[in-house]
Amino acid sequence: MNTGRKTSEILFIVFLAILGLIPLIWPGDAPWINDEPRLIQIALDAHRTGDWPSHGLWGSRGFQYGPFPAWTYTAALYAMDDLIDLVRLKTFLTVVLTAAAIFWLARSIPSLNP
Repeated sequence: MNTGRKTSEILFIVFLAILGLIPLIWPGDAPWINDEPRLIQIALDAHRTGDWPSHGLWGSRGFQYGPFPAWTYTAALYAMDDLIDLVRLKTFLTVVLTAAAIFWLARSIPSLNP
């Protein structure tokens, strides 16, 4: 790998890291609408009782989802108590992991140059 391409990849990764920090400053309203408040409530209830959620949300067709999303919120609540920090952590991880996946996908296709 040549030095110019390696430098451009490092700059791209730094750019993605800065891009991932922007939602931490302004998390927005998205975490407080739709299913997120219900998942957070399940996690808060489980955290208060010291247990792990055994179920997820009910779907629109009458099926109950698995507990994994509630587990992730419960695990995060053991590390922090502030819901704003919880939203910031979730937003940061979502942005960074999505960007990393796109970067990995772009690198795996030989005709693309990230």
